[in-house]
Amino acid sequence: MNTNMFEDYYNYKIKTVISYSLLLSKIIGIKKNKLWNKRRNTEKILEWIVNDYFNNLESNNNKNNLVRCFINDKDIFKYKIDNELYSVINYFIENKRGFEIAAYEKEIVLTSCILNIANNLDISSSPYKENRNNYKTILLSYIEKFNKIPYLSIIDDDRKNMELLLELIKTNIRKERRIYELLDSKTSFNKYIDISSDNKYYLVSYNYSVQGIKSIHPEAVKYVYDHSDYDDEFVLISRDLVIVTLMKLFSIRKLRSIFFLPTKLDFLVKEKNLKELKNTLNNKLVNKYLKVLVNYNDYNDEIKSLLKKYDIDYYLYCSKNTIYNKGLDENNYLFSNDFNLLNNGLYEDLINEDKNVILEKYEGIKLDKNLVDESEEL
Repeated sequence: MNTNMFEDYYNYKIKTVISYSLLLSKIIGIKKNKLWNKRRNTEKILEWIVNDYFNNLESNNNKNNLVRCFINDKDIFKYKIDNELYSVINYFIENKRGFEIAAYEKEIVLTSCILNIANNLDISSSPYKENRNNYKTILLSYIEKFNKIPYLSIIDDDRKNMELLLELIKTNIRKERRIYELLDSKTSFNKYIDISSDNKYYLVSYNYSVQGIKSIHPEAVKYVYDHSDYDDEFVLISRDLVIVTLMKLFSIRKLRSIFFLPTKLDFLVKEKNLKELKNTLNNKLVNKYLKVLVNYNDYNDEIKSLLKKYDIDYYLYCSKNTIYNKGLDENNYLFSNDFNLLNNGLYEDLINEDKNVILEKYEGIKLDKNLVDESEEL
């Protein structure tokens, strides 16, 4: 599996939303649009804004405050397009055109509405959720919603661009379904152990189902497993499956949970394995939501040095049998419930030292389909 798969998918989503936005710019408009006077200029502006929008999907940097400093029309905020407005305003600021914002308020609102529709069209057509909607109806409902803004109007009189957009949506749906079919497997899959009441943290558990394996002599199977590097491969396969789960969640813009990938000492001492992990974690979103989990009892100076060498973020897992060493100065911990009960006060002490400590609380086991379904309800 391509370790840059998430990066490729992320870029594909950006290109999709840009393509939708360009066609929407020919469907919805305002009189005397001063911002889009040339096709090339329109493409350049929308490409910048969409990229900025995706870059800021996960940030909470007071977007509302910035937007409300520049937009005078208070009724606009009922349309819930603050994130889109932020990126359009950011375009003006970053391109040394901040002084023009007041004069371009209608154009800014128009662009924000277009971006909102384009993004939601892409989400609604995701194959990672059950969807039997008519996409023409969905498109018209979005347009009707924003057409209530007095100065916005439909400029696609012959509906030519609307038909082109619908055909493009159908084409992208077929592409994504093919991706989904290639990635879906009933014989190799992760189970996700929910360890937080708010569906925030999950322990990754790799599973496989090989027809007829139970009929084979168990000692022979154990011998092959114990004398091979299958355990290493299983960690990397499990990592790939987490990437697939992140793609599914990203397709509906609901990345929010952190996945802990358990590793063993034998895996961590092999630099080829760490290189594989690092290649995956180079993507900033993957690095944010996929964390390497190291057993506290396996942790030593060699492992610490190797993880530092490859710049891999990790958490130390403290289980019931862990003997905590106060001289070990680390930042990230995952405490099992048993460990926390046996080490009364340690959690509070580490929190007071500004350490990041997560308390494990078992909430059940889920497949990635459950995560996608739950995400839609949040």
